[in-house]
Amino acid sequence: MYDGRGNVTNQLYFGVDGKPTLHKDGNAGWIAEYDERGRETRRVWVGVSGKPTLHKDGYAEVRLVYDGRGNVTNQLYFGVDGKPTLHKDGNAGWIAEYDERGRETRRAWTGVDGKPTLCKVECAERRREYDDRGNVTNESYFGVDGKPILNSEGYAEVHAEYNERGYRTKESYFGVDGQPICNKNGFAGVRMFYDQFGVITNVIPFDVSGRDLFAQNVVFSKEVAMISPARFLGVQAGDIWCRLGTYDILQTKNIYDVVAAVQAVRNVKKELVVARKVENEYKILTFKFSPGFMGITFDVNTIPDFDKLERAYREYCEKESEKK
Repeated sequence: MYDGRGNVTNQLYFGVDGKPTLHKDGNAGWIAEYDERGRETRRVWVGVSGKPTLHKDGYAEVRLVYDGRGNVTNQLYFGVDGKPTLHKDGNAGWIAEYDERGRETRRAWTGVDGKPTLCKVECAERRREYDDRGNVTNESYFGVDGKPILNSEGYAEVHAEYNERGYRTKESYFGVDGQPICNKNGFAGVRMFYDQFGVITNVIPFDVSGRDLFAQNVVFSKEVAMISPARFLGVQAGDIWCRLGTYDILQTKNIYDVVAAVQAVRNVKKELVVARKVENEYKILTFKFSPGFMGITFDVNTIPDFDKLERAYREYCEKESEKK
């Protein structure tokens, strides 16, 4: 349904029998309200009964407030009872500030009491600085007391540099004291290199002194679809790909080769061998897929202990050979 200005005010889902039914996100539709400038200010998700129901992210209603330039300055979550409630990320909303060019410079997360609270990256506030081209050059994190805090990645601040094409070429991490610090992966920063098409060809980590560390790029599962063969079999986000069918993914340097490998085995039975880090050790796992869709998106990342991973995979391969 629409209002007189063409804004969608009601969207409902129905089954083959014409009766209200649930969307995959767990609701049967939503209703929305708008301000005089056509900006959505409220959305409520409803169930098959037409009453408020929870969205998959844990709330039944979201309310938004804007500044004069249309930037969202406040977003709050509410439960089926209309009272403030927590998003699945652990906060009940956030407030934001922007610079004169509409770029977000500050975001602070709040709890059901409206006071600062930690978000999923383990900070209560994030501040950003930009260069003239709009690239984020500095991002810092703060706790509920307004003081610098280490985020979930293990640093309180990250500085970034870019090349003339706008690609990020360097990240440097700093602690609460403003001094270089290693993140949870053991890096104090990374340097990124690109080919002519803008695809990352190499990522080299460095320590607090700026010295390059031994590391190597690996292909990993970025996301596993909620309803997919991969999810059913037990593949997890973060799993490092070692082999897909007969393709040696672990030694692959070009992401295009991985794409080609996925396409080549799409319509046949295939075996995906991955490495999963458990208590600082790599465990090699095998998943057998039927022909067709796997339900995994992948990406490239750098790890500092590739030698340990390679050793674990080599031992796995040796054991498999002995079984034959």
